[in-house]
Amino acid sequence: TSIRQGEQEAEIAKNAASRIATMEIIAMNNNDNVVSDFCILGRIPFKGVKDIKTDEDLGTTVDTRLVSGIVADEKNTASFKVYYSENGEATKDLNDSSNGWTENVENFDNIKSYLIVPQDSNYEMQVSDILRFTYDYEIPENLQLNENIYGTFLAYYKNHTEVATIDEEAVADKVGLSTGEGPELSVKLTADVDGKIKEYEEIIFKAEVRNTGKTSAQNVVLSVPVESGLVIGEVIAEEGITTNVENGTI
Repeated sequence: TSIRQGEQEAEIAKNAASRIATMEIIAMNNNDNVVSDFCILGRIPFKGVKDIKTDEDLGTTVDTRLVSGIVADEKNTASFKVYYSENGEATKDLNDSSNGWTENVENFDNIKSYLIVPQDSNYEMQVSDILRFTYDYEIPENLQLNENIYGTFLAYYKNHTEVATIDEEAVADKVGLSTGEGPELSVKLTADVDGKIKEYEEIIFKAEVRNTGKTSAQNVVLSVPVESGLVIGEVIAEEGITTNVENGTI
């Protein structure tokens, strides 16, 4: 069974209003024989979501919201039940209460996992059969650079070969959205004072700019206002940094 579509990542605009995106789930039986005990375990995109098979963090940096239930394609060759859970690490075991599976959802806001199973427990997926499902999720507003959104799913099934019946899994390729890479600057301003300041006391201020983004930043300008009553003595900067003192600002 194949659910591989090739790794794909589309770029989305930053600083935009919230949007609705559609995730497509596709499974195809490309074996030379039928498969049974088929089900799909999936995760919607949320911060900290992991690959179901490897437990590796997928790199999603924001939480998204499931808008409504999963929809089966009308061309699917069988009917399916869909279970939902707020547990972001739920397994496919419907009998394990810690997984929190339910078919009846009043509010999808906190749903993180889904499980798709055939209504007919004797269902067999025929050779070359294709199953499609979709769900809509909301992308948060005002995303900045370096934000990534990935969901994932895993198909479980029994492969009935000529010599044996084998439990197998098929992992979906990584598909998601990104706002693109860019610099991400933070500023830390500290002073070597403890308690009250005495008249004519010398104070050393330290300004530190750090780039935690994925690309370099060019022509960075830091403006530090100086409180009235303070006299600027000396400004020391690292090599390659120019300074200017003007109108009470460094």
